[in-house]
Amino acid sequence: MWRDSTSPYRIVSLTPDQEALAERIRTEIDMRCFPTTDPIDIPDLNDAKIVTESLTLGARMLLTSNLRTIDRFEVNRWTVEHGREWGVKAEPFLYDADERFTSWTTEPVSLERWIQAGFLACWPPTDDADPMLVIERTIGGIEGLRRGTGGKLTSAAERLLNGLDKHPDPVELVERTRAKLPSRTVETDRLHPAYRYEAPAGSRWNGPTISNRNM
Repeated sequence: MWRDSTSPYRIVSLTPDQEALAERIRTEIDMRCFPTTDPIDIPDLNDAKIVTESLTLGARMLLTSNLRTIDRFEVNRWTVEHGREWGVKAEPFLYDADERFTSWTTEPVSLERWIQAGFLACWPPTDDADPMLVIERTIGGIEGLRRGTGGKLTSAAERLLNGLDKHPDPVELVERTRAKLPSRTVETDRLHPAYRYEAPAGSRWNGPTISNRNM
């Protein structure tokens, strides 16, 4: 999908100089940045490669439980202290994804957008899906994140579910989200070999139903 010019995704390729710089940084970076790895193995550690390549590119990383080998506090400390020596930004660039996503939902408008992001991420295979199916599928999908079974996004997931539970007209919010379809991102996700659709087996949804929603 990254190599498909019609998809919304792109690969950022390092130049030879950037690759060489990232490799050199891995040989010098503080061992405390990767506490579960023998220092001699850090240059070959995949997570260390991701971190140092992101640092070299001036990118920012959102970490989940998928990157357990990284101590982001130590990496950020090392970068602030030594970044200028290596010609990179001497500022923090690793963030906890759960904390970051939650911080983006402090205002009602941003919380609505977060719920809409959940709708789009969990949308059924057809754009004209029933609103209640969209809501239930979203709850089913996001509850996995809330429990920590789909990644370390427990607070952000709980924030989304609580916002959806308390929303005055979630069906109308689904329809506003539907207006953004077709979406290149959603279409690309549907084409991915790993895409699977499973109807929700059940959810904690107890909000308005189709019959009593505001029309």
